[in-house]
Amino acid sequence: MLKVTGACKYCGQVATFEVPDAWGDRLTDEFLTEEATKKCNCVEALTASEKENARIRAEKYVDRCLEDKEIADFAKEAIPYVIKGEIEAITINVGLGEKLILKTSSKRYISAKHSITRQTAMEE
Repeated sequence: MLKVTGACKYCGQVATFEVPDAWGDRLTDEFLTEEATKKCNCVEALTASEKENARIRAEKYVDRCLEDKEIADFAKEAIPYVIKGEIEAITINVGLGEKLILKTSSKRYISAKHSITRQTAMEE
C-alpha cells in the first residue's frame, strides 16, 4: 500500500490515506483532491457529499421507474441541474399516462415522483 496525501478542495485541509500499490499511475492531483475532499468534515465537503448521494439515489430511482433506457438517460441528465437549483422542475411525459417529475425540494436537494395514470371510459 502507498501512503498518499491530498487537500480538500473547499478548505484545504490535508488528508493522508492509503491506496493499493497498483494505483501508482492513477494518482493524479485531481484524484488526490477528490479523495481528500471525501474524507474532510468541513461544511462544504459534507454538503457536496450529500448532493452526490442525492444524485446517485435519484438516478437509481429513475432507472427503477423508467423502462426506456434513452428516456431514463435523458432524465438523469437533468438531475445535477435540479440539485444545483439551476432547474426548478422538469416533467417528462412518457406517454400512455406515465409521467416523471424531478424538482427541487425544500427538505432535501431533489424530489422525484413517478406516476402512471390509467383511465377507463365507457359509452353506450
